[in-house]
Amino acid sequence: VWTTSAQGISFTSEITHNQVSTTSSKETIVSQGTTTTTEQNFSISNNIISTTKITTNTSVQGFNLSTESTFSPAKTAIAFDYCVSQTHNNSYTISTVTSGGTTTSEQNEAYVVVSVDESLTTAGGTFSTVKIKLTVTSDGETFDAINWFDKATGILVKNETYDVKGALSSTTEVSSF
Repeated sequence: VWTTSAQGISFTSEITHNQVSTTSSKETIVSQGTTTTTEQNFSISNNIISTTKITTNTSVQGFNLSTESTFSPAKTAIAFDYCVSQTHNNSYTISTVTSGGTTTSEQNEAYVVVSVDESLTTAGGTFSTVKIKLTVTSDGETFDAINWFDKATGILVKNETYDVKGALSSTTEVSSF
């Protein structure tokens, strides 16, 4: 269960992670009457995870919305082995297809490993984490996120996002595990 706080509003979400295979994963999020299922297709080689497609299906009060995002070249990130100050840069075009048509945008992501054994306590427990700062530039706007991943499971246990001015815009963390 996750708790998210943004602009004075707080809500909880129940997230289920299912590893479907070594090349795809599935996640279901239930929050405030909305169910979202996300499937991700990827490959892992030389400690880099390369994502080629993400499909999302959202159901809200009987209304369904499906999106399919493809990445060219593949969206990449550091997979498992981390060291402090390790960096990874990635530029790609994302094409998203919805019932309303197709949108395309250019993205650049820069990852920096801030720490590799940081103890982080949330309402869901205490975790030994890898802390990664992510800087994203999308269609000319840049924002940052800081992510803490549990070293034992690889699951994201805390996320902070910052707006284009650098102000904290939201915090999400595990509230039960």
